[in-house]
Amino acid sequence: YHFPGRQIAGKTGTTDETTDSWFIGYTPSVTLGIWIGYDIPYGMSGLSSTDASGLRSLNLWSQIMDRLYPAIAANDGSFPPMPGGIVQKEVCTKSGDIPTDLCRALGTVKTDYFIAGTEPKEACDVMVKAKYVEINGKKYLVSDKLAGLNLEVKEGIFIKREPYTLPNGDERYKPKDANLELPKEYGKDNPDTTVLPAPTGFQAASSTDKSIALRWNPVDKAEGYLLLRSQMPTGPFSPVTDILKSTEYTDQTVQTGTAYYYQVAAVLNQSVQTPSAPIQATAGGSGLTAPTELSATILPGSISVAWKPVAGAVEYVLYRSEDGKIYEELATLKGTSYQDATAGGENVWYKVTAKNSSGATATSIPVKAGSGTVASPPAAPVVTLTPAGTGKLQLSWSPITGAVSYKVERKTDLVWEELVEVKSASFTDVNLDANQSYSYRVRALDATGQSSEPSNVVSGKP
Repeated sequence: YHFPGRQIAGKTGTTDETTDSWFIGYTPSVTLGIWIGYDIPYGMSGLSSTDASGLRSLNLWSQIMDRLYPAIAANDGSFPPMPGGIVQKEVCTKSGDIPTDLCRALGTVKTDYFIAGTEPKEACDVMVKAKYVEINGKKYLVSDKLAGLNLEVKEGIFIKREPYTLPNGDERYKPKDANLELPKEYGKDNPDTTVLPAPTGFQAASSTDKSIALRWNPVDKAEGYLLLRSQMPTGPFSPVTDILKSTEYTDQTVQTGTAYYYQVAAVLNQSVQTPSAPIQATAGGSGLTAPTELSATILPGSISVAWKPVAGAVEYVLYRSEDGKIYEELATLKGTSYQDATAGGENVWYKVTAKNSSGATATSIPVKAGSGTVASPPAAPVVTLTPAGTGKLQLSWSPITGAVSYKVERKTDLVWEELVEVKSASFTDVNLDANQSYSYRVRALDATGQSSEPSNVVSGKP
């Protein structure tokens, strides 16, 4: 803006600690160079931000050229054209190779000059797409097989680099774009790619009115453990705390009488491994876990119901439903099996609780007679989003087979929160800010309370 209507170019330059600072600038007929420094080498980075950045030499150059500018002929000419044999090509700034769509999405594409024949020939393989979960601001890789975690799994674009060691472990030596690196452990030339099993022996060791103590067996090679919690046996599960180093934890964020479901997974090289099966515990309750492995086998003239014994249980209460929705108490039992000779119809369901002198557990996951296993959860809806008038957004989706209701979730401050549960396959959100973008997802629920995986995420402004 100092020199309108003229072709002009220049380049700054500094050495370490800004011991030297240059700016060389030129027009087609005039070249001017500025150097700033001490007779005895002395860094200027601590003098001021202007000195540290090398801008002082540019400022001086501009002041001098302002005086020279009127004396330079208006027909100063122009720079010579680009010589033959030079080509311009787009490159990824992280690899120097031909950019891919991932490079463009991350904004790492620029145009550079090459001698013809030396331009990059291969596509960039440094940018990769990966699924991850974010826990307390830290990213952990998650593979497709870990859907059982039922966390909010995100997909991002990362830079894949060879493992490197930081001098003396000093974080100041990390690359400026280290936050974009594919999550992995520093300082290992050959990172361990072992897939770890789920922790065994996971149990609620004890509980009080305000806490639940959990423990599990250590997993060989595990660098930590991720503890998850939900109020539904099928999730969604959320991290209870940051990555744990020990194999026990006391959850003090519980409410008396509320049943919680927990999972635990080992962590290796910042990758969350296979989670354990959910266990149930109630703060201030019976101290028992809910019965598991419930089955209902159809026999001639009866249905045989059985489940796995619960340590410490004195008796069990069996419930039955003939529509999968409304349950009635069927029997109180000392054992872990029952022959039901009075059931009728083709849609018979069972669930069971364990009891001791302190109380009863939450019910088991319901099963349908003849399945022998838990019924599959509903499929995830496919959601569309459209503006519906001033301050309104409408979500709609096709009805899901087996679903009796739908939970609509909205993302607020990076956290998914349940907004409403509806019976129909649409919902209109109102009183929205026209300048704000909103994100939504939907889960389908069946008659037993099982939830589908979350739908696709849709976002938009009203």
